[in-house]
Amino acid sequence: ILGYGPELKSCVFCRKKAIPDKFFWIAGEGGLVCKNCLDKVKARIGKIDVQTLKVLRIILDRDWKTLKKLKIDLKIIQDLKAISKRYFNHIYEKR
Repeated sequence: ILGYGPELKSCVFCRKKAIPDKFFWIAGEGGLVCKNCLDKVKARIGKIDVQTLKVLRIILDRDWKTLKKLKIDLKIIQDLKAISKRYFNHIYEKR
C-alpha cells in the first residue's frame, strides 16, 4: 500500500531472476541480491531459505487462500519475523 515492498523476484542490482540458494536477503538494499552482486553490498548479509522466500512471496502477493492451506514450520515463522523486523527498521531509519 505504501510502496515499500521488497524485491523478491530478482536481484536489486543486476535484475537477474532469483534462483533458489543463489540469493541473499539484504534489507538495506531492499530485497534479494545475487552472489555476483554481493561486492556492491555494504550492509549485513543474510542467506534466505527457499521455503521462507516462497512463503514471503505468497504473503506479499496477498494469496490468502494458498497461505491458509500451508503448514508453516516454526523455523520459517521465526525467519519471517526476523526479516520483517529488519526490513521495517531499514524503512523506518530512512525516514
